Amino acid sequence: MLAELSALFAELEAKLAESEAAVAELTALLADVEADFAELSALLAEVEAAVAELEALFAELSAELAELEAELAAVEAVLAELEADFAELSAALAELEAELAELSAALAEVEAELAESEAAVAEL
Repeated sequence: MLAELSALFAELEAKLAESEAAVAELTALLADVEADFAELSALLAEVEAAVAELEALFAELSAELAELEAELAAVEAVLAELEADFAELSAALAELEAELAELSAALAEVEAELAESEAAVAEL
């Protein structure tokens, strides 16, 4: 019976040694997992900071874009006014050119009549 107890005790000691080795291995794995978790947490913090920075930059660029769009609308309004003014001035120029043509024709007639009159006076 003592031999059986000794064998059983030896078996229990072996199982205890195996269990202690397994606990040591699991403890080492847990330490590795905790280190990996800490590293991932640090990376997550960096990513979150980068996202916040990108969101701030996006907001800034959106505000600048809104300003530029407002400026563009103002410039387009001024351009439309200038185009309308140009159209009016072009029409006025066309009218003045027509009047000039009429006056030039009238002047040519008057000059021709004057030349005839001068010729008639010269004959007298």
